[in-house]
Amino acid sequence: MTYLCQLFGGCRAGYYSNDINVRRSRLIKIKEMIQMWDFSTDAEFQKKLDWIKVFVEAECEPLDRLFPSAGDCYDVGNKKARAIAKPLMEEVKRQGLWACHLGPELGGQGYGQVKLALMNEILGRSLWAPTIFGTAAPDTGNAEIIAMFGH
Repeated sequence: MTYLCQLFGGCRAGYYSNDINVRRSRLIKIKEMIQMWDFSTDAEFQKKLDWIKVFVEAECEPLDRLFPSAGDCYDVGNKKARAIAKPLMEEVKRQGLWACHLGPELGGQGYGQVKLALMNEILGRSLWAPTIFGTAAPDTGNAEIIAMFGH
């Protein structure tokens, strides 16, 4: 017996009914059972994503060209790069987008995985963007370990 037959009381119980009302009620039951994941983005968060996209294109991607080595964004000794990056980090903080993987009690926004994924889709376009937004590895993992176990 198929799952649908079991669901509706067996095939002999009229599963293959020609009655349109019976078929319609079964379709409604199936639709109620199938929960769709809503991937739409709320308008307020979409504004933040739009800001992130413009900011990354205008401010972070040029840093990729100025400091093209993959390690440059992690080099705290590079005073020239840090002098440029520091005000950008401050702007991200003013926008409330700093370290969004952390909960509010730790200075982040506590965004869930879907919002973080949408943000990281944009941040991943630039080597510098994760550093500018306070989400660069290994900082994210280290911050979570410190949050769990202290420092």
